[in-house]
Amino acid sequence: MVSDRASAAVLAVLPAGVEAVVRAGEDGSTIEIGDQRLTVCWIGEGQLRDARRVLEAEPDTSTIAVARALSPGAVQALRDARVGFVDETGAAEIAL
Repeated sequence: MVSDRASAAVLAVLPAGVEAVVRAGEDGSTIEIGDQRLTVCWIGEGQLRDARRVLEAEPDTSTIAVARALSPGAVQALRDARVGFVDETGAAEIAL
């Protein structure tokens, strides 16, 4: 399941000892860390066009875009929009 894959990628980059609760939903999953709730969105391969899809949905700062391998253009677009990101190569930028 894609939401499991996305959540696993996010959990893999969190510091050891962080307590996180994953909740699966119809449109993806959320990860709760303390009183913070992160919305996890799988964006596929991680090209700029993939990042633009999530950006068109007007995400907020609790959104984490997850991909197989983010391109430099996708990373910059997500940074510019203040959207967190993780990819399966280990690249990550999440602000809580």
